[in-house]
Amino acid sequence: MGRLIFSLAIVALLSTSAAAQQKGWKTQESKAAAPAPVASGVLQSQETSWPGIVIELTEFKRKEDVITAKARIKNSGNKDPEIYIYFNGAYLLDPDGQKKYQVLKDKDGNYIASAYISGSPREYFYARLKPQESALFWAKFAAPPAGTKTATLVLAPQAPPFEDVPISGQ
Repeated sequence: MGRLIFSLAIVALLSTSAAAQQKGWKTQESKAAAPAPVASGVLQSQETSWPGIVIELTEFKRKEDVITAKARIKNSGNKDPEIYIYFNGAYLLDPDGQKKYQVLKDKDGNYIASAYISGSPREYFYARLKPQESALFWAKFAAPPAGTKTATLVLAPQAPPFEDVPISGQ
């Protein structure tokens, strides 16, 4: 009963507001700027073999000869698994050229990627996520040729690949 009354009130409010705008009357709604569309910000999502862990790819962007991949690792389960992503096993694959592009290294041989916890070796990303916690992950890869519009991203054997991911940016 309460839902019905609430629904009817919303319909009445919307129709009254629409009628007022058609007559040119100013309403709070017509004065305010239109709200921006709600974007989830997630390009793709993959379940993993880690209990309760989902990886959401949030950015896959080219800037010159580098692609930056950003992901949110979320624990929606009731355990706190340890997550390791080894940088030497992460890569992107150019579907056209069938070539792998590894995580980039700096001049000292360190991977250009997140480590998440201080003191962890720069060879892998590590997180132990409690239920409902999340962590951000990022890594930089050599980019495939400029004409390549999509690529496959592989982060860990515990997660299926992110396939046909559109490459944004330059």
